[in-house]
Amino acid sequence: MSLTLLRKLGLAAVAAVTLTLLTTLWSGVASAQTLLPPQNYPRSWDREFPLGDFSQSIVDYSEILSGGPPRDGIPAIDAPKFVSIAEAAERYAPTEPVIGLEVNGEAKAYPLQVLTWHEIANDFIGGVPVAVTYCPLCNAAIVFDTRVNGTAHSFGVSGRLRKSDMIMYDRQTESWWQQFSGKALAGDHVGRKLTKLPSRIESFERFTARFPEGQCWSPTVKASAPMAVTPIGPTTRRTGVPSSIVATSPRRHSAHGAGHHRRGLRRPRLRHEPDCRACAMARSN
Repeated sequence: MSLTLLRKLGLAAVAAVTLTLLTTLWSGVASAQTLLPPQNYPRSWDREFPLGDFSQSIVDYSEILSGGPPRDGIPAIDAPKFVSIAEAAERYAPTEPVIGLEVNGEAKAYPLQVLTWHEIANDFIGGVPVAVTYCPLCNAAIVFDTRVNGTAHSFGVSGRLRKSDMIMYDRQTESWWQQFSGKALAGDHVGRKLTKLPSRIESFERFTARFPEGQCWSPTVKASAPMAVTPIGPTTRRTGVPSSIVATSPRRHSAHGAGHHRRGLRRPRLRHEPDCRACAMARSN
């Protein structure tokens, strides 16, 4: 190999290393520039999220609105229960919309009529920890791999909205995450982004055609009532917040999925569920 060629290879290697270092440095600078200086925020946030570090953020806190329910007023579900397609067909119509998800050969369906009342399902599928999320207000159905730096996280509903979209929080650090983008807006994980997994909204019938050996989320009758109506009513033009939230005291918005205690929505009278924490809260108010 000639000396000239060695020199060329050496220069190319130096150039590659330099480019890598500059790219890394620039990425770090760009990331640092996105962090905003500490902002004023409601002290109630500290009480609701004692682990959260609200001194670190990448969004203006004036963009964050209360959705009505407090933290976990809309209860996320952990380890949802599944049944076979044949069993699920006795409950769900062929046209029932579901989030169809397949990971590493395992397929599951998450009906929107259930997710509407819980918004987040923390689950494992194909050996991967996932958060199956649905924001009824903006009709966004997104599935995330919940591993951050290799550690699985579980998620809950913060009770806050940004740009009419749900803000989630992780239970490990209580960082706040935008559901639509999967990016952490505030807290220890600020600026990090969850990995999205391919999924689709489809009919129960189409899911069963694709995955006849799949499974479908089917909660117990006690845990599922009422599932056939939406908790999100018309929104105000100015804020995009559901008008039922604006017109009603937030204390009445802690729900069995948040919704069957809300006023202003036309629905039959529904019984309280004895094992539902939100129902107990509503009975005491």
